[in-house]
Amino acid sequence: MKWEIAKAAIDFLFKNAQEQGAKEVTLGFHGGGEPTLAWDILTRSVDYAKRLAERDNLSLQIYIATNGVLNKRKAEWITKHLSGATVSLDGPPDIQNLQRPTPNRKGSYQSVANTLFIFDEANFNYGIRSTITPMNVGRLVEMVEFFHGNFRTKSYHFEPLFFCGRCKTTQWQPPNPNEFVQNFKLAYKRANELGIHLAFSGARLQTLTSTFCGAIDGNFAVTPEGYVTACFEVCSVEDERAGLFMYGKYNHEQKCFLIDEQKLNNLRKYNVNNLPWCANCFAKWHCAGDCLAKVAATNCLMRGSTRCSIIRELTAYQLFMLFENLEGGEEKCPIRVIHHPTTASNQKENP
Repeated sequence: MKWEIAKAAIDFLFKNAQEQGAKEVTLGFHGGGEPTLAWDILTRSVDYAKRLAERDNLSLQIYIATNGVLNKRKAEWITKHLSGATVSLDGPPDIQNLQRPTPNRKGSYQSVANTLFIFDEANFNYGIRSTITPMNVGRLVEMVEFFHGNFRTKSYHFEPLFFCGRCKTTQWQPPNPNEFVQNFKLAYKRANELGIHLAFSGARLQTLTSTFCGAIDGNFAVTPEGYVTACFEVCSVEDERAGLFMYGKYNHEQKCFLIDEQKLNNLRKYNVNNLPWCANCFAKWHCAGDCLAKVAATNCLMRGSTRCSIIRELTAYQLFMLFENLEGGEEKCPIRVIHHPTTASNQKENP
């Protein structure tokens, strides 16, 4: 990303905060690749945002999604300058090395573990995000115990592989839905016993909302080329979903972002009040129709997500666990209900 675009995006963010009377600004680094590879633009952006936050007397939260393959200098810089991170780690060494090899086909586990050790030593706020495939779906309990035994974070996110991106070249397939559900239930129970928060994006009893994420309300995310997208997963104009999610572009001549309001309004229609496939579903106020990017990718805009059965099964299980824990007293309940009926409450969960 050219500095002109990065600076304009941050300026837009702070100008919007001023106009809305906000007290806090959140800046994130995500993207269709590893954001720390663009190290110079990343660090320059962070320094600039911090100066603006101080100028405007605003609280600033800065997050990053990373594969965790970092040298010591970069890992330590992150702990000192960012608010939190989501780190991709798919399990113990054999799983991680199989599913996330380095470009030279060597294992990446030790590099990621070294990064997390640095994060732990600094008491840095981070979460582990694991992609679940047929290779590790039967080991979810083991993964919970392994992460708990080796790292300090108490936030794990297990997400079944979705057939897109690299899967189209590797031909890796998602896990069997029934296998995922049964093993996630066991892992969820074990995580509760260990005091761990284990999440799956579609089943979130702790959230009441009409929109799955901030993409429906018009996330402001900027690609390296200057396109504005509402979804972090749709970051290329070649993506077949770009017509739905990309709603603006940076104009070099006018030195500003040009926004398509009609596209924004179209996105806002995809809230749970307008989704016919959600009408009679008991989980509708928790998943809010599921991830629109995944629904659109499977051409299910008129009938709902292929993950609906998983979502219903796991939401019902969370309810069961809630009532089971309530029998021992409310203080043992692991779920805190947050009421957000009209906002994108889970636009970005803190790691």
